[in-house]
Amino acid sequence: MKKGLVFLGLVGMGMLVSVSARALPPAGIKHVVIILSGDHTFDNIFGTFPGAVGTTLRPNGKPLGHTPNVPPCWINDTLADALIAFDSGKMDRFGSSVGLCSGLYTTVGPNAYTQYQEDDLPLYWAYARQYTLADNFFSSALGPSFPNHLFAVLGTSFDAVDNPNTASSWGCDSPPGVLVRLANGKFRPPCWDNQTLLDELDAKGVSWHFYGALRPGASTGYGGVSPNVIQHIRFGADWSKVLPWQQFARDAEKGNLAQVSWVIADAFDAAHPGENALRSMYWTAAQISAIQNGPQWSSTVIFLTWDDWGGWYDHVKPPSAVDAVPFGFRVPLIVISPFAKPGHVTHTLGDFASFPVFIEEVFGLAPPTGSRNSSSDLADAFGP
Repeated sequence: MKKGLVFLGLVGMGMLVSVSARALPPAGIKHVVIILSGDHTFDNIFGTFPGAVGTTLRPNGKPLGHTPNVPPCWINDTLADALIAFDSGKMDRFGSSVGLCSGLYTTVGPNAYTQYQEDDLPLYWAYARQYTLADNFFSSALGPSFPNHLFAVLGTSFDAVDNPNTASSWGCDSPPGVLVRLANGKFRPPCWDNQTLLDELDAKGVSWHFYGALRPGASTGYGGVSPNVIQHIRFGADWSKVLPWQQFARDAEKGNLAQVSWVIADAFDAAHPGENALRSMYWTAAQISAIQNGPQWSSTVIFLTWDDWGGWYDHVKPPSAVDAVPFGFRVPLIVISPFAKPGHVTHTLGDFASFPVFIEEVFGLAPPTGSRNSSSDLADAFGP
């Protein structure tokens, strides 16, 4: 692992500056858990958090509204919608895209310019107050969940920049005609056979599990099962390491966690706009409580994050691209662990590819070819 690699983030309306060097992960970490919730920006959940870089104002200076527990709109979050909201870096056209609002497809408008308060989502705020909250953490791709999940699990999106065009089975078992857009504008089936972080874990003898929805269907969340995009995993022995999300809490309580775990909920518990945010919060808290009440808590780091912007406003401009896939909007990250700095807000620049980098450092792995291995390892989240 390299020390002294510096990351500079001159982001947001020129407001947030971050400089952080890599350091060795704390000794004693034996288990890493990444929980991917869905579709919220930092300002939408933590825009009023003390000590964090947030805002309560729209670009026009008017106050942000209040996000209800069940938002009235399912806001589109495609690459095209994100480019509209980004508006060449002016960050002032959120809400201009069309979404499903109260059963009608219409311009989302001011629904995108709202935020939660502490009383709305008290458990998330309690985790952030007790452990470490990151306020300079970005989705890895400008757009929706599919490429961002790939970065969080595999360290790369293979240059995919959007969700596949149809079907809820986004992977090597997708039916013919399912295609995903690449950064060069071309399309291809969402199936690769590259070596990834999962293969590196196998080669080193590091155990891993991916917990998610294993039934295809638009409402199940099956499309978020990222190992499905790797042919030799989907149709090989490693597919046995992909487990139903219902099993995660049982494994955590019994001390049966693998050394690395990724956990995603079904679509109803993943906090998408239009779904019940409290339901998602309680589902997430149940997974965390299972770890904390199990025998492996003392050696575990939990990264809790939200997988893309979901159409909500955030005032901080993403950093400049480091490869073919442009960074997306800022999302929350909470580092929950006995190793996390208590009551700390880290300004370290990071993205979803930081999780594979951290895993590689903890277990002494070499990054696979093509991965975004320049990302921060989030070292500032750890320590006394």
